[in-house]
Amino acid sequence: MIGARPASWREYLWPNAFAYYVPSILIATLPEPAFFDLALEAILPSNQQRHPRGDWWLSFGEAFSEPQRQAIRGFAVELRTSRSETFDLTARELISAVETIWA
Repeated sequence: MIGARPASWREYLWPNAFAYYVPSILIATLPEPAFFDLALEAILPSNQQRHPRGDWWLSFGEAFSEPQRQAIRGFAVELRTSRSETFDLTARELISAVETIWA
């Protein structure tokens, strides 16, 4: 899957299968700021408004327990609080969307 964006990854995986890989994606990007966009895209819908829509996203959201949802929000908070000076406006908006969607 090298060179592909998360939206294309989701095309080939069931929601529960993709949810299985989310923790690894988030952890792998923490020491690699150049790849934060991949992590954010992995946990956000790919539509322009970043609103969860359809059965796939409903199933994807339900695949996570509340502690797992808190960990996803914690990832966004970590990015926002400790690394925000390195992000442009678009990245900050994505971080905010993660915090909203996974609340």
